[in-house]
Amino acid sequence: MQTSPMAAIARFVVFVLALGWASPALAQGEMSPAELRRSLEAAERLAAERLDTIEALRGEIAGLRQQIARLSSQLEGLSRTPIEAPSGQIPPQRATGAVPSDPLASPSSLFFALQASYAQAMEPPRGQEDRELTSDRRRRIVQGWARTARRDFSGRSAWIVRFVGGDDDGLDEGGRRMEVLNRESLLPIGSPIQVDVPRRFRQRIDGSADGQLFELSLRVTAQPVFNTNRAEPGVFNFPLLIGPYAEFGFDLTWDRLLATTPVEIGKPDADG
Repeated sequence: MQTSPMAAIARFVVFVLALGWASPALAQGEMSPAELRRSLEAAERLAAERLDTIEALRGEIAGLRQQIARLSSQLEGLSRTPIEAPSGQIPPQRATGAVPSDPLASPSSLFFALQASYAQAMEPPRGQEDRELTSDRRRRIVQGWARTARRDFSGRSAWIVRFVGGDDDGLDEGGRRMEVLNRESLLPIGSPIQVDVPRRFRQRIDGSADGQLFELSLRVTAQPVFNTNRAEPGVFNFPLLIGPYAEFGFDLTWDRLLATTPVEIGKPDADG
């Protein structure tokens, strides 16, 4: 069986160390050759175990490096791949509705309201505008702000929503993707969000026609998360970062879900 250079070096180091440790004992007759041999064998076993651990870690590191390289290549490909539209036309932009100023009117409204509140909390006291906040001081302010925001940004609301299909991988039994619509234009406010639908509403949603509008009465509660280790958005910015050390989050408590139409909402039907 061929011995690797590292294993040979390790065996030699173990031998030298054990011999150096045992030499005084041998000179004074305190350790017999048999005892020395057993000590060397025990040291070699320990060294072999450590080598196995090192090799396993090296394998894991190599695997992680391959994953990083693969992901980096995919990201580079995505950034360089142009989006082509039929006949060379510019792809149409997805129409979106205006974000209401009411913080509880939509997730996007809540996010922007929390950003404004966060910025205000970070403003230095009068007369200390030139003093830069230390990281520790900023963390303490953010932690206190997050507790206050959960109380200040909480209340009842009514959303016009539409449930959309798509890739359901990763969604549990009650998971659905939902668009929150601007009540005036009936255009989506931001991107669809993933929600956990209470069991009593699932059949009503799944049995509805594609594009069916609903009015959702609910309680919205801001749940900003204080994350002491996250000062930057990162590549994917998920969860959304309100500001350094503050991640965006919210809770929805569903009260009522009723099918509705543009006429009932107050917008004239496009066909009529």
